Amino acid sequence: MTKFFEQFIEKSNGAYPELKFNSATYQRKTNELEIRFIISAFDAEMFGDGKIADVKAIVEGIFPGVNITITYIRTYADNSNVLHKIYEYFNKYEPMFFKFLSEKNIAIAIEDKEIDVKISFDTPTYMLLKNSNSDYKIKEYLDEHFNGEIAVKLIENVVDISNVNIKDIKPPQATKSSTACRLIETIGCDKVYARGKVSGVSQMPSYICDIKQPVENVVLCGKISGIQHKEYKNKKYNPNDPSSKEPETKPMFRCMLNDTTANIECVCFPRQSDVEILKSLNDDDQVICLGNVSVSTYNGQLSYALDGIFRCSINFDSIQRVQNKTCPESYTVVFPEPYAKVSQESLFEEKVIVPEFLQNKTFVIFDFEATDKYINTAEPIELAAVKMVDGVLTEVFQSFAKPSEPISDFITELTSITNEMVAESPKFEEILPDFFKFTRGCTLVGHNISGYDFPLLEKYARQEGYKFDNDLVDTLLLAREHLTEFKRFDLVSLSKNLNISHKNAHRAIADVYATSELLKIIASRL
Repeated sequence: MTKFFEQFIEKSNGAYPELKFNSATYQRKTNELEIRFIISAFDAEMFGDGKIADVKAIVEGIFPGVNITITYIRTYADNSNVLHKIYEYFNKYEPMFFKFLSEKNIAIAIEDKEIDVKISFDTPTYMLLKNSNSDYKIKEYLDEHFNGEIAVKLIENVVDISNVNIKDIKPPQATKSSTACRLIETIGCDKVYARGKVSGVSQMPSYICDIKQPVENVVLCGKISGIQHKEYKNKKYNPNDPSSKEPETKPMFRCMLNDTTANIECVCFPRQSDVEILKSLNDDDQVICLGNVSVSTYNGQLSYALDGIFRCSINFDSIQRVQNKTCPESYTVVFPEPYAKVSQESLFEEKVIVPEFLQNKTFVIFDFEATDKYINTAEPIELAAVKMVDGVLTEVFQSFAKPSEPISDFITELTSITNEMVAESPKFEEILPDFFKFTRGCTLVGHNISGYDFPLLEKYARQEGYKFDNDLVDTLLLAREHLTEFKRFDLVSLSKNLNISHKNAHRAIADVYATSELLKIIASRL
């Protein structure tokens, strides 16, 4: 326990046992101190604004005159997550023993806020790990990621060989990857971009779908897509200070990373000298990345801040395939209907020419309305989609969905969807198989599909055993790249500037029709 945390407990009279100190960072130039506490996901729901304000006041009392920021890292301790962290520890720090791990020699008991871990090894391995204090090191590693009291014990697995012929004894064999050990084999590691002391990658990448909470120094791999090269305003820039060498803007790189188990949004802030190097990356390049995963303040989903990018070849056969449900033979809850044109305006009736980008392709343009902007807490309340074949709309898929909690007044005001409207609607889990059938063999399209709609869809798909392996097209990213004459790229602004009919904005079907017209316009410029 650090001296700071001891003081915090004393000053708070032990009022916040749900908090565990994680780490702190002090910026001398700006006199800013960030304190990071770990809190369980359950306790976080009960940790209201009053407690947050009180904690900050206590910390400010300990560090008077310092600009304090408090960050709460939510954790969720179940057997799967704890087991994954144990494998992660051995992969990082004890790689020579990693391949001999299996779920059979790891026992985890979780009760209330106590996590008890016992790991058994044969005598030689036990002695090596015990002499290097590995039990203490594993406990420290788990302490960084979970709240509560953690106990780790190494156990010697003594085998009685008194009646065994010495010739029959075989050396231990590496176990096949278990579902918790989820690591991916890669070949090659050619540096594209690295910052700080990062020079290479010394461990195998984890599955993206296994990253369920913030974690530092995690290695992931996959194909990249949706590459963006942008500029952001430099907060340190001072136009009134001629001696300052800080530029007005700095470069930023964004992309999506997909290892076939899940997607994760990636971002890095390269030096100006690295910009051209990053521009050598293309969609579908296979890479290994090293960095930190945190929760985005924008949409609540996990975001991967990259410290290093390395080209590689991924052995996709090494990825354990989850048993996914097959496509239903028929629709059961939501039945697609033929598209009935309600407008006389048609880009293709005027020009008759279908842009090459849309030719010989089938798209499903879809949109959610949901109870929250944060993916982890959002529940769909409306799903709408249209199917576009060779640039022509052919079918419509639309349904309300009943959430588990009442719709808030804010969401009702935004979307005009009331609790009464969804009262008799099916749950989204009931709609999902029909939507899965509707999208087979199609490219999925949406405005900010990468940042919201697809992650929300994927969250429910994983729970229900469906895998949406469709290609994705994000009209928000395409608009930023090809509609450079505009400054705002939200769907309402683009519709206004491009004379796209967009009545009842923030209703799923209205947004879908507007997105389909936007796709046609962008396609004509490609």
